[in-house]
Amino acid sequence: MIAGTANLTLQAGDTYCETVAWTTSDPTDPTGKTPGPAVDLTGASAKLSFYNAQLASVLTLSTSGATTNGSTLTIDGKAGTITILILPADSDLIVAGSYSLIVTQGIYVSTILTGTVAVNEVL
Repeated sequence: MIAGTANLTLQAGDTYCETVAWTTSDPTDPTGKTPGPAVDLTGASAKLSFYNAQLASVLTLSTSGATTNGSTLTIDGKAGTITILILPADSDLIVAGSYSLIVTQGIYVSTILTGTVAVNEVL
């Protein structure tokens, strides 16, 4: 599977909340562009990592627990969704760079989403 790409623009110091749906391709669409059924994520774990321009990690969210500032990454298994909640104290840590969202199910590890991150600073 090739990871999807979505570039993010975040506002420093703001709350960021987004839900990502992982779906298969509709088997009736030969282009593969029409979303099909959700991937069952029951029992899966996920990790979302943000990196600076030098690829050093600046923030990691995990389904194993909240950050010290309370930001969370949660999975709705049957719905095939992952909800990202980044609270202001953690969004202040994110700098321009990149990110990756990785899901682990048993022995299978899948990078499902990657992209660049731009940060708008508060003036």
